[in-house]
Amino acid sequence: MSAVSEGEWNTYSNPILGVSIDFPKAWTFEESPSMGIVMFAEEKTLKSQNTMPTAPVVNVLVQKIPGITLEDFSEQQVLRMKEMTGENIKLEKSAFFGDIPAHKAVSVLNMPGMSIKFFSLWAYQNDIGYSLFFHAATSEFTKLGPSLTHMIKSFQTTKMIALSYPLDSYNQHGIVLRYPSSWEATKRADGDEKSPLISLSHVDVDGKEKFTTTVRLLLTQKKGPLSTHVDLLKVQLEKMHVEKLDLLTTKVGSKEARVASWSSDASGVPTRYMHMMTTEDESETSPVFALTLMSTNPVDKNDQIPAIFHQLRSSFVFTSESKAVSDIAAWGGYYHLKFKFGFLFDSSHYQYRQEGIPLTEASFSRIGDDPVNPLVNFSVIVREMDPSETPDLIAMGEELEKNLKGVCGNSLQTLVSEDAFISGLPGRVMIFHGSAASPMNPEEVEEMYFAYKYVLNSSTNTALLFAFASAPKFWKNEWKLVESYLDTLYWDAEKK
Repeated sequence: MSAVSEGEWNTYSNPILGVSIDFPKAWTFEESPSMGIVMFAEEKTLKSQNTMPTAPVVNVLVQKIPGITLEDFSEQQVLRMKEMTGENIKLEKSAFFGDIPAHKAVSVLNMPGMSIKFFSLWAYQNDIGYSLFFHAATSEFTKLGPSLTHMIKSFQTTKMIALSYPLDSYNQHGIVLRYPSSWEATKRADGDEKSPLISLSHVDVDGKEKFTTTVRLLLTQKKGPLSTHVDLLKVQLEKMHVEKLDLLTTKVGSKEARVASWSSDASGVPTRYMHMMTTEDESETSPVFALTLMSTNPVDKNDQIPAIFHQLRSSFVFTSESKAVSDIAAWGGYYHLKFKFGFLFDSSHYQYRQEGIPLTEASFSRIGDDPVNPLVNFSVIVREMDPSETPDLIAMGEELEKNLKGVCGNSLQTLVSEDAFISGLPGRVMIFHGSAASPMNPEEVEEMYFAYKYVLNSSTNTALLFAFASAPKFWKNEWKLVESYLDTLYWDAEKK
């Protein structure tokens, strides 16, 4: 998140939300990327807006909403505006948000002693909804119009940096590879012995520029130990006039592996290459698996290509490692790029919920349940702690209980509260039973079970919370299943 000055304007840019927009130099901003919201106003206004509803504030909201149209999104926005300001709304469908086609609406809310004018603008592109909402005293609205117009025209979408993503599984030829589920995957057809076992591709859009990343998994005949294959690669790269080659010796599971990385513009486009080679055993009949990533993405402060390749090679494992690996080979997964942790889950039983915001957390609901009000669900929440903050598992648990009591009141009962280790790190597990108002019908009260399992990683100064909620009929079996997912949690960051 950054702001760059230019004349009378600063430019706000946020790679998590994938947007940039100008705002007046005399203003400041407050942001909540995990909620997809940024607010712009004078500093004194941001501090006073809770007590002064006429204070001028510009809100920009980014939401991930797959599978709808601008018309669908417009219906949602108009409904929300009516709930806030009443039925007297003037709608126009020939607007633009930056260069994206948009709809806009204006409404006035008259109350005793004050009149507030509301302006709302929204656009929809590539499964993402972009909204701008502005309000001010009606008497001040016209004076602020030029600034609002400049902000709207300056709006741009930029390359969106995903903090986390769900994983799909490739599990054939005795190996498992888990990869971002949003990437296009092409598996080798039966009878084809020459094509890659699987090819993956993804396109990043940054303004008007497009950058492509492809991944290929090849099966090749062994020509000697892995060191021989590294030597052959060096010869090939010398012919391509590659000047710098970085090599790393590592493992996939318990098996030896070699990782190489280099850059080349031999294809006419500057391209980065990351290449891993491994084999199941040293016998001559055991083939070499070669995983290669090629990317035209530029190297900048938001570069995620090395982290993505790290996730890919970290997930690679031979099913012969253990029966446990083989038993869950078909499971999907979830991975957090920033904090380098992940876990597996049965994607035939639970689904990753992609609606909402560019998530810094993830939600999962049981397949077959109502996605709006599932009978069973669990979420993953990451909190980056302040460096001066002293991690306290007990205090975290007390805060969770306090928040839950605010929902359940005196009906809340603590069933379990005990220490636990998760992925070798200190943690706690807490289970509660209570009654809470139905999210669909606040007049109805539902009996629920809540389970929390949380862990602290002092090396990354983060807290990781798994929050589970279930109707009474299912909670024991479902919590047992979710705990089996948590048993697969892996954290790449070194532990102190």
